[in-house]
Amino acid sequence: MNSLKADIYKFYWEKRGVLPSLLIGLLVLLFSLFFKSSNENEPAFRVLISNVSGFIPLLFISANLFFWGEDYSFRTINILLTKEKQRWKLFLYKTLGTFCLSFLYVTIFYSLTALVYLEGDMVLIISTFLHQLPYYLVIISISLLIFQIFDKVYESCMIYTLYILLFDNLLVYVLPNSGESVRDYLLMTLNLKASPDISQFTLTNVCYPIVAGLAVIMLTFVVFSKKEFK
Repeated sequence: MNSLKADIYKFYWEKRGVLPSLLIGLLVLLFSLFFKSSNENEPAFRVLISNVSGFIPLLFISANLFFWGEDYSFRTINILLTKEKQRWKLFLYKTLGTFCLSFLYVTIFYSLTALVYLEGDMVLIISTFLHQLPYYLVIISISLLIFQIFDKVYESCMIYTLYILLFDNLLVYVLPNSGESVRDYLLMTLNLKASPDISQFTLTNVCYPIVAGLAVIMLTFVVFSKKEFK
């Protein structure tokens, strides 16, 4: 509870959410003004969501830095572990905090999109939001794993950024004839951007990302529980 109060106080007084929110607003404004759909029957908001979704996961670095990066950089993680004898409780708190802050950025993105397209179908916007949530779950989980694997915070930021911007595109290039299986089960960032065009919920686009995300979280906990802090 003390950690929660301290983090809320730090987040509020240091205005940690201002810059990410401004970046989201700028992306929504730019893409709504300059990127139009070539298909007149396609809702304009889907074009915006599909394009901006490729950048939103980069803001999850901010959430990881807030809950993990600073404690690793300044070695205050050792103090927290001394106060909290059971690692799983500290892991649970920081993981939930990272998810909540990351989903806050996603919610801000969708809220601004809804404001820009007030004439749009809110049901379709909410449906698109629900289609993307499982992929956001996986990507946030991967960001958590990366921040536990690497000892240096700057290494975690660099690797995660490369993953978001390059991994899926490189995999498609290396495995051009792999079929739908690779796209469905490995290309999370491309699936995230493509999900606004999906009209139905299936086992592939809902259950698998959720199961994969939970599996990554479990792996992250194993890495964290065995991690040595100096």
